[in-house]
Amino acid sequence: MRLDTPKATYTPPERKAFMLGVLILILLLIPSVNAVKIALIHNGYVAHYEDGKSKLMQLVQDISLAPKRLLTADKDLPVIKVDIKYQDWLKLEQDRNNALKNGIIAEQRNQVNATLYLNQQKYFAKVRLQGDMLDHVSNDTRWSLRFELKKEKKPYLNLENLL
Repeated sequence: MRLDTPKATYTPPERKAFMLGVLILILLLIPSVNAVKIALIHNGYVAHYEDGKSKLMQLVQDISLAPKRLLTADKDLPVIKVDIKYQDWLKLEQDRNNALKNGIIAEQRNQVNATLYLNQQKYFAKVRLQGDMLDHVSNDTRWSLRFELKKEKKPYLNLENLL
């Protein structure tokens, strides 16, 4: 039977080196504040305040409420289908490419025909790029589009009442 204390497996300099290595690894893996901001913007997060403290409080509150909102969300939302001819889509894409090249969305934009389908009803519309700044078209998968419904004998489409 041993009465003395066992010798430590790591010496104090080895512990310090290990902790320093773990700290460096953590710092390398944590994204920068700017990267987090960009990711939030590209994923559709909208801040309702301008000062940093209020934005942070809103983000913390939204993160804490996210599981509850996910569980109680209405899963049966209406589906709006948009049909734009390929040649017309290329015109919108050309406007976007010109905007990215020039640094601003041009005032004169192509406006193309589209068909919207909602609840087994068909609506005809004109579509163009929306906005003036590049944040409306800078993401590859999300663009801001403006839809102007053509006035016909079809019922008025009010999207606010549907959501």
